Amino acid sequence: MDKAVLTIISQFGIIPTIIILIMVVWFLLREIKKEVKTITDSYSSLRYEISQKLDELKEHSDERDRETAELVEQIRRRLESVEREYVTREDHYQALGGWREEMREIRAIILKEKCA
Repeated sequence: MDKAVLTIISQFGIIPTIIILIMVVWFLLREIKKEVKTITDSYSSLRYEISQKLDELKEHSDERDRETAELVEQIRRRLESVEREYVTREDHYQALGGWREEMREIRAIILKEKCA
């Protein structure tokens, strides 16, 4: 590259060479600006799309949260009705716990009457 610049300087002189280099730099900067603009536009559109997708996902999540809250409320109501309408296990065993002993007593009475 040094030889190319020296060749241009020797053929055209220093002023025209500087003008050519300024034109090359200007052209490269213009191309870089175009690429930056393209990247900026791409970034903006991607950011907008991501924002829309996040909004959609939030709406979907909010909808699922409402459905879950409704299911929790239904289950809570069912559980309250079960607790209110049905006896507890302890109450059930306490009320029916002596049935085996009662059956033995009834068998003993029946056997006594048969034997007597």
